[in-house]
Amino acid sequence: MALAAGRSVWQLAGVKLALHRSIIFWSGLLVMGFIVWAWAISYDHRSWVNFESYALANTEGYASVGHTWIPTQNDAGHSKTRRGQYRYERVAPPFIARGKEAAISSWPEWGQATYKEVLTLAYSAGPAAAWGVFVPHWLLLLGSLLFWMALLCGRARRRKRMGTPLQEAV
Repeated sequence: MALAAGRSVWQLAGVKLALHRSIIFWSGLLVMGFIVWAWAISYDHRSWVNFESYALANTEGYASVGHTWIPTQNDAGHSKTRRGQYRYERVAPPFIARGKEAAISSWPEWGQATYKEVLTLAYSAGPAAAWGVFVPHWLLLLGSLLFWMALLCGRARRRKRMGTPLQEAV
């Protein structure tokens, strides 16, 4: 009896409780959970996949794709990172590193430069064809969240327009 009364309160409020049956809802949670996991593990492990001179990587709070000048075998792997190697950034910015064939006179001291500064310096020593796009995980998570919310709002508008009634339990 109490359950039936509870249902009628929700019906009067116009709330449709059907997110648990939505593939959009569960897919969004899965994708965002994966991004959070990748973000957390990127500070302890470097992960990468190489194909000829192209690379995908997950390290130091960034997901990246790039074209390197270092010839590599087609491989994948991961290794432990060394804590303290880079200066910590509270909000890591996205960046693009490009090859400039510049000579590097000196490298920053251990822990004195950010990951962005070190990678920008390293890529600048490479040929002009080298490039890398580095996207921080927080930006991937924000983009996923906004896209997921837009899909859920579109779903809610579609359900409201169609007048889908609240399903009664059997």
